[in-house]
Amino acid sequence: MDYINIGRVSELTGIPPVTLRAWERRYGLPKPQRTASGHRLYSMEEVALVQRLTALMANGYSISRAVAHIQSDDVSESLTSTQALPDRWETFRYRLFDALDNFDTSAMEAAYNEALSLFPVDRVIDEVMLPVLERLGEEWELRPDGIAREHFFSAFLRNKVGTRFSHEISRVHGPNLLLACLPGEHHEMGLMLFGLTATARNYRVLYFGADLPLEQLIPVAERTTPAAIVLSGSYVEFSSPLSESLRRLAKQFKGPIYLGGELSEHAGDELKALGITPVGRRFREGVEAIIRKRPGKR
Repeated sequence: MDYINIGRVSELTGIPPVTLRAWERRYGLPKPQRTASGHRLYSMEEVALVQRLTALMANGYSISRAVAHIQSDDVSESLTSTQALPDRWETFRYRLFDALDNFDTSAMEAAYNEALSLFPVDRVIDEVMLPVLERLGEEWELRPDGIAREHFFSAFLRNKVGTRFSHEISRVHGPNLLLACLPGEHHEMGLMLFGLTATARNYRVLYFGADLPLEQLIPVAERTTPAAIVLSGSYVEFSSPLSESLRRLAKQFKGPIYLGGELSEHAGDELKALGITPVGRRFREGVEAIIRKRPGKR
């Protein structure tokens, strides 16, 4: 298991080290490991717990009430373990599908907000939003309203992600990430969710959306000095022109470049040969891979 120091935890959560130490003394959370010299080391589960505390406080909880909520029997295991309760995730997914069957925005809002009141945003994305999106994509041609349902849910998520970005931007002080979909890629929800996960880990996301010519990223990178570029490709083919564009981008941009989505899973070896790191479709795991590389320290 990877451990990080208190300064890095502060970068990822926006909570000052003095506050983290005070919470530990007064409430017993978070619970870092100690080195022989007494320095605190935190697991990513402890980082997620701190993010959970801040999310509850943003929703009106006092710190003491937030701690009590986390320590209560019905949610503590879910919040401190890497294993989510399968029936809880399935319940949220069922509620969203039921709301989608009736095109009921209020019911979608209720399920989404309740999930975020119980779990960190990156877990909700990985365990609820991503599976719902994947199933909607599979049902496009199987239902007479398949396309409408996918568009309805995507519009809902686009609004939620935009609102979350606006809310988080003032507290995020970490390195920049440039996010863009590959040329010809028009499905951007996966990348937007990746961006929201990255924002929760204190990265400042510069988002460029669908179907971006890769050469456009070079002048942007020169002006914004990003820690990394993150690309998304799910429905584009790994063609010779795309391969050449990626090769040029990797040559011109001296920092790390990551590619997520389905393309990264079936063309992983080709991407690695170009100097591109594939990160798959699991957004939390992808962001954690970037954190482990510590791109902001290059």
